[in-house]
Amino acid sequence: MRAIITIDLGFGMSGKGSVIDALTFKNNTGLIVRTSGGSHCSQNVVLPDGTHHCFSQFGSGLLANPTLKTLNSSDVKIEPLGMCIEAKRLETLGIPDPLKQSYIHEECLITTPYHIALNRIKELSRGENRYGSTGHGIGETTDYFFAVAELAPMIKHLRNRALLISVLKQCQELITPQAVSCVDMQNPACLAALELLKWSPEELATEYLAFAQATNIVDWEKSREILQAEEPPVIFQGSQGVLLDSCCGFFPYVTSNDTTGCAAKTFISEMDISGETFTLGITRSYLTRHGLGPFPTEDEPTETSGMINTEAHNVFNEYQRDFRMGWFDTQLFQYALGCAAECDALCVTHTEYFDKIKTVKIGVRYEEDGKPFLLRGEKGAEQTLDLSTANVIYGFVKQSDFNTLLSVMSGLPVWMTSHGPTRHQKIM
Repeated sequence: MRAIITIDLGFGMSGKGSVIDALTFKNNTGLIVRTSGGSHCSQNVVLPDGTHHCFSQFGSGLLANPTLKTLNSSDVKIEPLGMCIEAKRLETLGIPDPLKQSYIHEECLITTPYHIALNRIKELSRGENRYGSTGHGIGETTDYFFAVAELAPMIKHLRNRALLISVLKQCQELITPQAVSCVDMQNPACLAALELLKWSPEELATEYLAFAQATNIVDWEKSREILQAEEPPVIFQGSQGVLLDSCCGFFPYVTSNDTTGCAAKTFISEMDISGETFTLGITRSYLTRHGLGPFPTEDEPTETSGMINTEAHNVFNEYQRDFRMGWFDTQLFQYALGCAAECDALCVTHTEYFDKIKTVKIGVRYEEDGKPFLLRGEKGAEQTLDLSTANVIYGFVKQSDFNTLLSVMSGLPVWMTSHGPTRHQKIM
């Protein structure tokens, strides 16, 4: 196969990082393409010795292949300061020069400290009505581009210091009043976010230009050249989950990115990459959600339910709040499959969780006033309300029958299962 596309069929955190690590190791993959997302991505990879890294802006196969290249397509948002910090962390793990192995399309939007500040202040100001934002400024980066288009900071601006300072200055001037207008001066987190607005455009430009010298900026032609020169399969790394997609998710608890895999397939088409494309839909054996929003099968974290979080990288934070857990939801699973780019097979992760509970409970259907109902497929708050008020009817399944159930519902084979966090615990 020429390309493997990975898609998260949940609310994110399906274990994409560990799956991509295993695929990279098995196939000796030399290139990962990021087609969406930004610095908010967090794909955890654990090595057999317990060493781990949460990949944010690099391909999640770097620990499996230290010479792996990462190609960021034009739809990816880049946060240079955070990327430099992540690169230094990867260097301590044995990756020789992560930035030099990274290729960034010149049309990628830049997430600045100004975008991050506005995102955090707006989210904190919502109080109990928060959207569950990660606080990384991704949505604000997108919104700013829609407002000012070509004057939004882009990677291509890193070729000209004067132009870069100009667009950064405008960004600071336009965003600062918005942030100040809704800041809560009694909230320490808001005050901390406010400090990010104090970055001078000149100082920021100096940091960004040093970043540009350390990495590779590419255009469409160079992107095509990199792809066509690489031995297959190339892995396309998805971000977040289908149920958070900007179009298919449950408004307003959505991301500003495509999470369905459609961006990857569009990119492959635009690059004239021929050959078989294999699309892998990834789902946990149970559901998780980090952040607010509807979650019909959520259960309390008790010994009785078994919903006890043991993941050190998925914990409470100021912006997303609690890491939530619940039973597998067949309705949301089928809905996600319908929204995603057509999958060829499934990967079921975290199956070791079955070892901790005696009965595997699954959400079978929803009822309203004693009558079954399906998600309408409509976009917007109406569907979110439906999901928030859904009465879940549960069933039970044996551990040995779970994969069969998913295959029957989806018409797809379970191609990979994950029985632990490391690549050696993946079975294909």
